[in-house]
Amino acid sequence: MESREQMIGQRLCERFPIYRSSGFIDRYVEILQTGKVLDDDFEFVTPEGIHSWHHHQIIPLGGQIAVFSRSITERKQIENHLRDSENRYRALFDASNDCVTLSGLDGRYLQVNQKFADTLGYSVEEMAGKHILEFIPEHEAESSSTRRSALLAGEDLPLFVRVFKRKDGSEFLGEVDVTMVRDEEGTPLYIQSIIRDVTSRVETEKALRESEERYRII
Repeated sequence: MESREQMIGQRLCERFPIYRSSGFIDRYVEILQTGKVLDDDFEFVTPEGIHSWHHHQIIPLGGQIAVFSRSITERKQIENHLRDSENRYRALFDASNDCVTLSGLDGRYLQVNQKFADTLGYSVEEMAGKHILEFIPEHEAESSSTRRSALLAGEDLPLFVRVFKRKDGSEFLGEVDVTMVRDEEGTPLYIQSIIRDVTSRVETEKALRESEERYRII
């Protein structure tokens, strides 16, 4: 690494050719001409395709400029990774054949996927912010509250079947797999539910049981 004395007097565009190829030197000239301070993040790409990000604060000083720069490459890489992960999750969320919901600790829906909204006969927008109690019959209210309390207490819940109420008043049976999502410190954030319509399966099982009972009676 060169010393400060060795670097003094070197031309910036010769020491960092990428600054000229990226048009950054033109920004320096603009700052000298306008006298405006620049404070922003910049992405640089080398001829080899390597990406780096830097935060620059550039201050004009009477015909000269003071440049304060720090690398933010690691932060940007993490942000891009999280954004990609979020986009992939969003695609799975929306494309899932199962109903998926995210609800707050107060029982109100934060997000529902299109499948769940379609199943209940609502739009996604209509359901956002509404309490789950608006979409289940009254006899399910107590068990819903009990399960939410258990999740908040750190318990893992097995699969269970819940009755849901459609917009037209009809009902369907959903097998629910529910998980409490927590942050790195274990603090509850929201509840994720994956719901599969099992109405036909349950009705078939019920018909078989009734048939078996009639057969035994005969």
